[in-house]
Amino acid sequence: MSGKIDLHRGDAAKEYGLGDRFIADRNTVHWIENKRSVPAAMPVTGVAKKK
Repeated sequence: MSGKIDLHRGDAAKEYGLGDRFIADRNTVHWIENKRSVPAAMPVTGVAKKK
């Protein structure tokens, strides 16, 4: 990850940067935003239960 992003969950937002991580399941409404002038990159991993 590089740069910083803001993770929104409902009305709350928290800043994340290099070395930070978060978990959100498919039932959690969330989105990320970068309001800064520096680009941000973040790897995303999805895990699904095998049916």
